[in-house]
Amino acid sequence: MNEAPGLVRVQLLLLGLAARRWMNRFTAAFRRPPKEGDPRTGTARKGAVGGVWSVLLIGVLLFQGGHLSYQLLGKFAARAEIRAGNVPATATFADPARAWATSGPQLTRALGAMLLLVALCQLVLAFGGANQDLGRVEWTLEWLFTFPASTGALFLAKTAEYALVNAYTWIMTLPLLGAFLFASGAGPWAIPLALAGTLAFSFMLAALRLLAETWLRTRFRIEKLKTLQAACTLVGTLLLMALFGAGATSALPASVLDALLDFPARALWIPWALPAALCDRPAFAVPLAASAVAVVGLSLTLARRLVRDGLLTSSGVYQGERGRRASSARVSGILGKDLRVLLRDRNFLVQTLAVPLVVLAFQLFLNPGMLKGIASDFRHAAAAAYSVGAYVLLCSAFHVLTVEGGTLWLLFTFPVPLDRILRRKALLWAAFAAVYTLGVLGVAAIYAPPRDWTAIFEAVLAVVGVVLYAFTVAALGALATDPLQTEVQRRFRPDMVYLAMLLAGIFAATIYSPSAWQRLVQTVLTTLLALALWQKVRDRIPYLLDPTEAPPPRVALSDGLIALLAFFVIQALLAAAFGTILPPALALLVAYSAGGAFVSAFSLFVFWRHKVPDLLRSTGLRPDRPGAFPRSLAWGVGAGLAATAVAAAYLAVLKRSEALRPFLEDATSVKTIGASWLAVLAIGAAPLVEEFLFRGLIFRGLRRSWGVTASVLACAGLFAAVHPPISFVPVFALGAAAAIAFERSGWLLAPLIAHALYNAAVFLVLSR
Repeated sequence: MNEAPGLVRVQLLLLGLAARRWMNRFTAAFRRPPKEGDPRTGTARKGAVGGVWSVLLIGVLLFQGGHLSYQLLGKFAARAEIRAGNVPATATFADPARAWATSGPQLTRALGAMLLLVALCQLVLAFGGANQDLGRVEWTLEWLFTFPASTGALFLAKTAEYALVNAYTWIMTLPLLGAFLFASGAGPWAIPLALAGTLAFSFMLAALRLLAETWLRTRFRIEKLKTLQAACTLVGTLLLMALFGAGATSALPASVLDALLDFPARALWIPWALPAALCDRPAFAVPLAASAVAVVGLSLTLARRLVRDGLLTSSGVYQGERGRRASSARVSGILGKDLRVLLRDRNFLVQTLAVPLVVLAFQLFLNPGMLKGIASDFRHAAAAAYSVGAYVLLCSAFHVLTVEGGTLWLLFTFPVPLDRILRRKALLWAAFAAVYTLGVLGVAAIYAPPRDWTAIFEAVLAVVGVVLYAFTVAALGALATDPLQTEVQRRFRPDMVYLAMLLAGIFAATIYSPSAWQRLVQTVLTTLLALALWQKVRDRIPYLLDPTEAPPPRVALSDGLIALLAFFVIQALLAAAFGTILPPALALLVAYSAGGAFVSAFSLFVFWRHKVPDLLRSTGLRPDRPGAFPRSLAWGVGAGLAATAVAAAYLAVLKRSEALRPFLEDATSVKTIGASWLAVLAIGAAPLVEEFLFRGLIFRGLRRSWGVTASVLACAGLFAAVHPPISFVPVFALGAAAAIAFERSGWLLAPLIAHALYNAAVFLVLSR
């Protein structure tokens, strides 16, 4: 039998494993996912691209941490100089290097106090939201306990993992130490000293965390630990916001600065404040290292004693005491289960329902100008109310699938489709979020009554946006969740979190839109996006528990919506670029044609890369039945004439209406900006681009989930919404006629003919 590996070998193996796990988790947002239709493996594909993006992101975070640390140091320096009488009492920032000559000891003590606050923040966060299951030993440690390695070696490797791959340590502690060391005059030694101090700080903090976790797991029941986690989540969130706010806010209260500057010198001997002494005596690195070794050694010794009778205190998952059964349940089924889980899991309860209010209160305290803004314009109140509701949903509805864990397979046995169950869960969280939104709106209305009736529409828009966002974020969470992952932190893709935050920001900006039409269009797009995402959820559900197969590639509604949004953005950018060198009409034609050609070609390329079967027929570029040409010609001409008749009747109404006649006069001004180029755009480019996007992609995506009538109306409504409001009625008729012609003919030629005929007739009338 081979001898057991030595201590050094065990540390290298386990640290390599921890580093790989951390990198896989961190780079999940930047890795290219496998192609749809290809068999997937249990482990996501690794690649060098994710590592490059990870390094860039870490660099950005370190730079931001350094900037905030320097701003905080400047505030400390200004306060120290004010107390010494060297600068005016109104100063909020001073040169740290100059202040160090007269106030160096005070700044060192302030650094020691900040390090203790950082240590407390990281420790509390480790017990709260960062540690998803404090009541159970990680399966990896339980598995490693069966290996021929000593308990001390395993605990030492765990300490090193906590110390080296803890992002909070490097983002918060290293920039803070570096900024103070540079100001103290360490010169080129500032960076190595900051690294040494951060490393010692991190190892001492990791040892304390390991010891505390081991003691808690061996002494308390799960329900007690969940209560502790809830408190830690709340306190940790407050500390984290306070620490980042200290550097970001324009001014800190003088009492806070004085308290930190007057931190007792003897308290600097607390192990986690010791790195501050490097600012005064760089040679203190040697005693600091010895202190770190002593703290780690003592913590490991105590931790080993705690598990001398075994790593686990119970062999099963059923721990705690059974409470008294409720006589009746007002909410039953899957929703009742979710409510009971919410009430029992106090950590999840705090993260979902308490932290959003804490964040809002802290933001108002940190930025008093927000209150003035809310009082001056009710749109700010509506945006704040929507943001609170969206934050609640991001912490709750995003996890509709993640919270099921290993019991997900039970939902597949229910006589209800899984996507319907998930939508019910999303509706439950939408109700919770709407209560928060209405509460914020009510408080804002009491303290800052709205000045006109438009505030009602802004409030309604905020509530509607929260409800729509509930279904959007629930669908994103379901798409991001991998229930086969054993680690909770890796069960969902973090890039979906960023996408959910981006979508929330886009709708929040809608509240500030000056036009009611723009708000309506954004609401329609948001609704369709939610429907499109749930279409993808339904495609994925049958493969959730399959480790090797993925949904077959298909053209979905979300593909059409993304292509449409991309076309609008690219067209606007090209129009701005060509608008300075070409006449307006020609610039519009070039931007429209180039943007449409690029988006269409790129969409087809993406579908081809994903191996969408029978791509040309799937997008309507090739007929799907024989005899398509005469049928398409007939349906196209008929649909075009029908839409033209509606447009003619509508124009007649406009001419007879005194209120609507100015809009008609604005529309007939096309002949003054280049009628010939606009004719090419209206009759040639627009039908080609818009029919591919709206009928070939969006209508086909709608038909996968809805019937013909609903799909025709939805596609026509979206088609009309992206056009000027005055043309909604005839454009809606054109969109409906084109969709019917496409449905009957199976080829994009029919709606293209209808669109070209309609545009030609309308252009001739308007340009006369």
